[in-house]
Amino acid sequence: MVKRCLLLAVGLAIFGWMVWQTGPAQLWRNLLDWNWTLLACIAVWAVGYVLNAMSFRQVMRCVMSDEAFAATDLNRTLRLTIGGYALNYVTPFGLLGGEPWRIVRLRKVTDPTSANSAVVYYAMMHVCSHIIFWLVALAYAFVQMRPMLHSAVGDGVDWAVVAGIVLLIAVVVYIAGRIAVRKGWIGSLRRLLADHPCRFVAALMLEFASRIVNVAEYWLLLGVAFPDSTLATYGAAFLVVAFSSLFANALFFSPLQMGTREGGILLALQAFLPSLTLAGLLPAAVSISFATRIREFFWILVGMLLIIIEQRKKLSK
Repeated sequence: MVKRCLLLAVGLAIFGWMVWQTGPAQLWRNLLDWNWTLLACIAVWAVGYVLNAMSFRQVMRCVMSDEAFAATDLNRTLRLTIGGYALNYVTPFGLLGGEPWRIVRLRKVTDPTSANSAVVYYAMMHVCSHIIFWLVALAYAFVQMRPMLHSAVGDGVDWAVVAGIVLLIAVVVYIAGRIAVRKGWIGSLRRLLADHPCRFVAALMLEFASRIVNVAEYWLLLGVAFPDSTLATYGAAFLVVAFSSLFANALFFSPLQMGTREGGILLALQAFLPSLTLAGLLPAAVSISFATRIREFFWILVGMLLIIIEQRKKLSK
């Protein structure tokens, strides 16, 4: 716990330095310019959470009885989804907050085994969809940037980039596979796929769709920050989200992604606008990150409110 607090302090220091370099007045002006955009970002995540809840319900249908599934309607699943993510945000060890709470609440309507399975399977879907998101982004990045690389450096380096991307994909898949085998996820997912193939695919696609929808947040913010550049497209926003989230998750030890999110956004912007320096892009990166944290804080408050509402529900098996 002491190490986590120390890392949080380091992350806060880095974040504070970035804000200071940007200038609090400049940051405040950017946020005022984004007033309606921030509301749109909050609405985007509302749609994403509905898709998350629909994915969660597909998993529940595979492991819960008809009576228990009927008792957990979409509204209640949405409360469990948003409340669980809110707890994951505010607890120092991530999944040690939201997942146990979901299990406890589901045990009110079903047996412990089914409750555990529903939550664990959904967590697996969440992780798998994130890996798919990164892999699709890598492929899309190569398709989009290959002509630029080819014209700039020729065939030799062009194919070296291809080899590098293939190697990176292989490393990501290998690491994910090792973690999955160690935790026993592979066998569990195989059983779920064999027993309920249609619902398995539906749950995974809904979870992936929620990530694609959430890209709209960065599309809106980048459109305001860089209205006349190549960043003002949905495809560019997709790549910025993918790279910044990959960077932040690679440095998973940073609580609340403090400092790592800003660094990931900054490096992603630099890749699209190489003519600008990192110092020149810092104000935009910090402002975008700050806007996402405002949205995040809003949904944490909503999640905590939904947890209170859920705790007051008197449901029985």
